[in-house]
Amino acid sequence: MATRRFGGMVDILNTEGAVAAKAYCELVIDALGLGLAEWEGILREVSPAAALVEGGHYRLRLPTASEGEVVINQVFVRDEEGLGAPVVYQFLGTGPPPDVTPGAGRRPVLGSIRRAVSSLGRHHPAENPLVKVAGTIHQVEVDVWRTALARQGIEATIRELPPEAGPPLGHPTWEVWVGVRDEPRARLILGLSGHSVIRLPRRKRSGS
Repeated sequence: MATRRFGGMVDILNTEGAVAAKAYCELVIDALGLGLAEWEGILREVSPAAALVEGGHYRLRLPTASEGEVVINQVFVRDEEGLGAPVVYQFLGTGPPPDVTPGAGRRPVLGSIRRAVSSLGRHHPAENPLVKVAGTIHQVEVDVWRTALARQGIEATIRELPPEAGPPLGHPTWEVWVGVRDEPRARLILGLSGHSVIRLPRRKRSGS
């Protein structure tokens, strides 16, 4: 069974079956293409804001009326002037995945990532070269990072690397790159610390 994806608006139902919120949903079913019923995704643009809670159980209702049960396993928060505002909710499917019509939704999980990948071939000013700040094997996590950086005015370039040749079959990986001037703030936003993943050459001090 091939990997299936959906991107679009959904209704979010509480345990009583009432609509608790509406949100833009990006989900992927069987991300590794192994014929599994595992699925996950993210919710953003949730209305009303903060309607969902971490650890909460809900049902997603797609425009096709197909539904699937999920649990919110992580909430990514943007902190501005001491006021926390939920930005993206990450979820895991806890039951059979919803029926995803091929081609449903116009903004699949990897669509924006692949558009960003194309920018790797463009010219970047020498005074602000790209540096790698993070990497992961989870495509949903990459989209969360890109969204968090974009909301803070940082343009991130995403590089998708193919899986290593098997056996055993490896996982595809994604890398997040930003301009060197944005690196300290990007690493702070993503909760990272320490030196760059890719270190820039440094000029030796005179007399050393």
